[in-house]
Amino acid sequence: MAHRTRLPASARAAFAIALCLVAASFAGSSAARAQDEPNRVDGPLSFVIDRDIAPGASELPPLEEGGAPRPLAALADPYGNRADFVANELIVVTDDEEALAELVQRWRGTVLTTIEPAQEGFDGLRARHVVRIHPRQADAAELARELSELNPKAYGEHRLSSPEGLDLLGAATLETRLGLEIGLNWVHHKATFPNRSAIEQSGLGNAYGWTEFCHSRPVPLTGCGLDIGVGEAWTVLQQRGILSPAGVIPAGRQIPIAILDSGFTAFDADSPVGSRELAPLGPDFTNCSNLCPFHGALVTSAAVAVPDNNFGTAGTGGPVGTFVQIADGGTMGSVQDAITTAGKSARIINMSFGGEIPALAAIFTGGFDSLVQSVRDSGVLIFAAAGNSGKDVDGITCIITGCWEHTYHWPCETAGVICVGGLGFNSLGRDPSSNFGTVGTSAEKSGLSPEKSVDIFAPFDVTTGPDPSILGPSVRLRQGTSFSSPFAAGVAALVWAAGGGVQSTSNPGGLTANQVESTLLGRSHSGFGLRYVWAWSAVKAALGDVPPVANAGPGQTVDELSHVIVDGSASSDPDGGQLAFSWVQVSGPGVAISNRATATPSFTAPGVTGPATLVFAVTVSNGLSSDTDTVTIAVRDVSALRTSPVLTVPPDIEVTTSSLSGMAVTYAVSATDKEDPNPVVSCTPPSGSKFPVGTKTVTCTATDFHGDQAVATFTVHVEFVAEPSCPGKPWQCDPEPPK
Repeated sequence: MAHRTRLPASARAAFAIALCLVAASFAGSSAARAQDEPNRVDGPLSFVIDRDIAPGASELPPLEEGGAPRPLAALADPYGNRADFVANELIVVTDDEEALAELVQRWRGTVLTTIEPAQEGFDGLRARHVVRIHPRQADAAELARELSELNPKAYGEHRLSSPEGLDLLGAATLETRLGLEIGLNWVHHKATFPNRSAIEQSGLGNAYGWTEFCHSRPVPLTGCGLDIGVGEAWTVLQQRGILSPAGVIPAGRQIPIAILDSGFTAFDADSPVGSRELAPLGPDFTNCSNLCPFHGALVTSAAVAVPDNNFGTAGTGGPVGTFVQIADGGTMGSVQDAITTAGKSARIINMSFGGEIPALAAIFTGGFDSLVQSVRDSGVLIFAAAGNSGKDVDGITCIITGCWEHTYHWPCETAGVICVGGLGFNSLGRDPSSNFGTVGTSAEKSGLSPEKSVDIFAPFDVTTGPDPSILGPSVRLRQGTSFSSPFAAGVAALVWAAGGGVQSTSNPGGLTANQVESTLLGRSHSGFGLRYVWAWSAVKAALGDVPPVANAGPGQTVDELSHVIVDGSASSDPDGGQLAFSWVQVSGPGVAISNRATATPSFTAPGVTGPATLVFAVTVSNGLSSDTDTVTIAVRDVSALRTSPVLTVPPDIEVTTSSLSGMAVTYAVSATDKEDPNPVVSCTPPSGSKFPVGTKTVTCTATDFHGDQAVATFTVHVEFVAEPSCPGKPWQCDPEPPK
């Protein structure tokens, strides 16, 4: 049986310790990835714009029919905590209609809604008015100073997702300083899938970051080697309206999954509404030993545990599935009974067990194969674990008389079953313990089926629980194809829901079991010769792929040698997916593009003689498809428009000195320029220099940022005047000696 090999007591203890260590390591790394990069904490309060903290959604729907969408912004504190708010709305708490009217006039605002608590019996509470405003541009430094006065405890660097968010924060600060009680219109998220967040048991971190769930397209994500994208598949389903605002599929549209197993627990917070138990509750030691007395409960959680409920774990099919728990009975006969029951009550069956029958006895299966095939033909998908013995389930024995498979691995090799193997932890290769299938020349020569019996792989390490047989936290990473199989079954449920549900007379637009299987297997990853589940791609295919839309931004006319930014940030993915950018220059004089893999690369416009045209193309990819758009940049030759500086120098200067070595002379020179407010002025000799006796020409030059110059000169004349020979009064000097 998959995941049910008996081990000695010492081995069981070692295995349990290993599980704990792996789970602890996994939970810690996931939590670290789920948090935003923290800001600088020390220092005074400050604000910066950081596009990396974009809100969970770009906008909210209009409040009124035909109204404008409501843009969102995000604010992150120095510790990485983040909150979203409407970027152009304030909540004003006042009964003073005049004060409200003045606020509306100040900001060219509109009162959207008014709540009157007093009219509902809540005496003493003032009215709350939601006001849409047009905030003016805020100065980040001034805002920090004003907010520090309002809240002296505020400190550290804070990030806002957009200038609009900063402007609204500035408006709120101003109105508060004027004496009004003001609130931002914060956004709360009942369903966190659009925000790419699903929080389960404490310590596990965001499920979107789990190794078996994470998404790494189109930009590779460190620690996400598998790129299965379960969480991103949930997000796409909610973007397309398959999931309700609460993050679950509406009642009546769930995909029921039958869990044929043993060791079940009572319903808990992770049990989807509408689930049923057709099996006894309590531990089972019959075929599992003490390692997994609640094996069925753990398998169920891997398939359909409800996500984002701060409890337990998250199953791949949790947002769309319900479960029907049916006792497997431990024998092939009882399994057939269970399959018969499941075929009437579910669209997907999971069997996380198996057995090996020697070839010589393979004919004695009691109609198991035909029953399974019949149930499959009725429109039910059947999944089974490959097993954990590291064996080739297609292994062939050949002697002189012929070749045959030496062992029948049931139900893995049973016709009509999707057999699921296990991938190594965060690895594209098979886990050494997982069974596998091969296709070899010996099989082809013998006329045996050339297809591998192990149809697809899924993570061997899956977060499951809770497990009542364990004291303390029991949601942890567990190993086994017992969990690979329900993992894949849950993904199939997502595909079925994405395709409109189960096809029937009343639902002709739904999918058949064959279509779901084809999508699951056809839209899969490949690694080291293995096919493994790719939830995001399969769900996108079932929904109908919608490519991203590239937008290279508006055309521009720029001056030569100026710094130019092209803007592709208006590019979008209809499913809200992440985009990768790639910019290239299509034509025109060549330039060096900086940051060409971002939405807003830049370059320096070339120097031109006469006008020139540059064309750039941006290609955006969501990891499955791409789109390209171009933008044209016209470059002006500004040489004809340039003006030289106007240089003002003093008139010729004349000074006297009694020193034969000359004297220091100062003077003032200025320059103006229509294009450059601060042209550079230099003179030779400079002001304050010592000028010799005689006449010296001073040459001054003014240079603007284009390099255009103006030159002017003036002279400095230094005249020597000797001092009188008698320093006293004339009558005090000796008379002139006689001749």
